[in-house]
Amino acid sequence: MKEREPRVKPRLTFPFPLSKEREAAIDLVNCENPDPEMVLMAMESQDRVVSRVGLGMAVTMENMGEAQLSRIAHILELVILDPNRDFFERSSAVSNLRVVPDYALRRLPIIIGNLPEKEKDWITVQCRNMLEYFQAEERGEIALIPYSEELDEKNDGEVTDDPEPITTRKPLFATPYKNILAQRLEGINLAAKLLGFIDASSVGFIVNGSMAKGYMGPKSDIDLALVHRHETEPVALIKTLLKELANRCLGKLTGAEVCKQGIKSVAVNRDNVVMDFEDRSRLFGGLFCGDSVELTEIQYATLLGMTDSEWDRLRIAIYRNEIANIPKARARFYPTSTVSDVKKAMRLIILNRVPPPYEETKALLEKRMRKIEAKK
Repeated sequence: MKEREPRVKPRLTFPFPLSKEREAAIDLVNCENPDPEMVLMAMESQDRVVSRVGLGMAVTMENMGEAQLSRIAHILELVILDPNRDFFERSSAVSNLRVVPDYALRRLPIIIGNLPEKEKDWITVQCRNMLEYFQAEERGEIALIPYSEELDEKNDGEVTDDPEPITTRKPLFATPYKNILAQRLEGINLAAKLLGFIDASSVGFIVNGSMAKGYMGPKSDIDLALVHRHETEPVALIKTLLKELANRCLGKLTGAEVCKQGIKSVAVNRDNVVMDFEDRSRLFGGLFCGDSVELTEIQYATLLGMTDSEWDRLRIAIYRNEIANIPKARARFYPTSTVSDVKKAMRLIILNRVPPPYEETKALLEKRMRKIEAKK
């Protein structure tokens, strides 16, 4: 039977145009022989998504000169010492010191001295272990590089002919199960409309997980979050409504298990701000079925209630969520891909799907809010 396209056109929860810097970084990732100087420029970008991609590429390149390696080392040290950086960024920077062993051997004691003096501070422990590794290597002793991560080369699964969509802006079409995807999208869209009629506090559903990311299989459940106004209805009533919707309506409409852990609840207060900080990342990723005008108003108010550094923390949470199960997707649909292919895919994914820096996002939402006001 021919795979059909869904009648419901999926809407991204937070569509955004790519900056010229992001587009240049994507071209760089796709280049077979990237220019080392361009990689270093990406590494020094103010957009932390671009800088992480640049840094990941820089530490794997073999044709770097002494001056270029010095720049890499300096950036790594700044990342390690920056308390505002995400833990995983700092930990990765420590591991990447292995590409500049002479610099690391000389600077690690100073770096350790400038870190918080806590025995349980994992970054401090990791720096000490890395220093011990370099010292052992200098003495000619055999040592293992601590905390280095590699993907398992072994995988098997179903093969899809076109791996590209999984790295694009709308990765849901990467799955080979288009009929199942169409059925689920139409069911979720209908459920969102029904819920809007019977419950005025509901804004709509955000679709996350394997369905939104393109590696959905026939047995995958549907990960949903309901955006609703907390003050309009008691939370207990919302949860009861969600349970009924999942069990009686949405499961039958989609032919799938809905949220093994239960439908998530994204509560919005009377100021249009999502109250739980962890839930805010859901507003800027995945797919959306519901009132897009209300969603934009909530996104704007939520962003204004955050600082620049809080927004960066949120972007890192989105970054980790976007690439969390790429190895699972690889095992399921891309068994012939290499570790290098997977790392390249991860870089393209975060460049395409992690929102831009605070001021750029604010300007984009202000433009959308002006359009909404003009139509009222």
